Amino acid sequence: MVAPLTDAAKDAYFQVGGLKADLASKTGRSARTVLLFSIIRLVISIATTAVLARLLPPEEQGLVAMIFPVIVVLTGFAEFGLPQAIVQRKEITHRQVSALFWINCAFGAGMTLLAIACAPTIAGFYDAPALTVLVLGVAPYIFITILAVPYVAILRRRMEIHIVERCGFAGVIASSVLAIFAALAGAGPWALIIQIVSAQAVTVLAFFWLVKWRPTSPWRADFRTMRNALTFGGQLSVDRLLYEITAQLPTVVIGRAFGEAAAGLFFRSFSLAQMPRRRIVGPLAGAFVPSLARLQDDPAGMRAMYVRQLTRSNLILMPIALVIFVAPDAIVLTLLGPDWVDAIPIMRWLAVFPLTVVSADICSWVLVALGQSKTLVKARLGASLFLIAVMVLASRFDLITFVGCIMVAQVIVALVYMPMVIVAHTPITLSTLKDALGADLIFAICAAGAALLLRESVDLLPLWEGILAGLLIVLLQAIRIGFTPRYRADVRKALQR
Repeated sequence: MVAPLTDAAKDAYFQVGGLKADLASKTGRSARTVLLFSIIRLVISIATTAVLARLLPPEEQGLVAMIFPVIVVLTGFAEFGLPQAIVQRKEITHRQVSALFWINCAFGAGMTLLAIACAPTIAGFYDAPALTVLVLGVAPYIFITILAVPYVAILRRRMEIHIVERCGFAGVIASSVLAIFAALAGAGPWALIIQIVSAQAVTVLAFFWLVKWRPTSPWRADFRTMRNALTFGGQLSVDRLLYEITAQLPTVVIGRAFGEAAAGLFFRSFSLAQMPRRRIVGPLAGAFVPSLARLQDDPAGMRAMYVRQLTRSNLILMPIALVIFVAPDAIVLTLLGPDWVDAIPIMRWLAVFPLTVVSADICSWVLVALGQSKTLVKARLGASLFLIAVMVLASRFDLITFVGCIMVAQVIVALVYMPMVIVAHTPITLSTLKDALGADLIFAICAAGAALLLRESVDLLPLWEGILAGLLIVLLQAIRIGFTPRYRADVRKALQR
């Protein structure tokens, strides 16, 4: 009979001191794994979106769009920032992680019940009684998501990012198939509910299957020593809450002020524009945040890692954002179909999101890695108040003007405000920002101008004009990589592996 593992043996699973050796190489391998799976998931998500857009009209998708912001905000609060505490702490034990797991479960259950209780109120806010049952259907998403969160944090701490990506990939595949079959069967907005909930359910089952860690029982978990982690997590939960409220509020305002069809147009356009961040930048955080956390005592290393994160992320995100900006008609008509033609000007404005959001994200990662949760909360509060003020003022205008005002405000927050915060509170300097942002911004302006001139000089169908503009942007990016030694070296290493 095999003897049970001792607490010391279980604690060894969370010791990551050895990761600092050859950290750059480990981070690079993790990032490459993330990018491979993320690109595949991005393609699948775009294909699924294209199919569902033809099966479900904007009005039906708008119903889900109006309720989902509440679910996302409650889910973010239920996490309570505890996953970041698992990743960020230099030392943590099996019993401490178990305590955080059970705390997360309690928050998840509470937020799920709160969503169920609020279902009639949400429907009343929009004056749409049909939303009540949809809220009840999507509410389990909160608790299911929380079950996965500690496993993601543990694997990120150990830099076993490939397992995270494999589990997420299984969820995307299963949920896409189920959603399409449900839509074909006439499920209407329930097809989207099925997609949202099943993606998380399959991902959780995959974690349980592939990861052998299991929490100890609640009465053996070490709750007493987790006060600092709870304080750190609580501050991060406030940051997450502010972020999600600000990110989801536009959909709520549009649904209330302009109706479910407008909400559907914005929701689907924003989902497409956000896919590069969700499928590429978000997972990259799993590779880079642990690396930054290991560099807390190395200011020069921190600065180098910041520049590397931002510039390498932009190598992928910038061409995508530029294509969205110069060819929104080709994207909307090809992926969503003629029923979504009113989303074209919305899509053009939303190109700003993938172009700038990585800057704000990485600023947050730096503050989290350094344990400066108070600074992050204060910074997020300032940004949120500014963005909300812009939304309130812009809601008096038409839909397109409203979206444009939000995106301009997003540029100010991502490229000016948040970088200045980390310059004031971290080892990042103005020179570091120049190295990280200067060349990318110049390239974006020049490449966008060249692509727009190309479109003006030809008279083809929007799809073919979009393809030509996209090829030009990719060509310019390839030339840039070829003439930049640090980029060229990274590409060479990636190809060799």
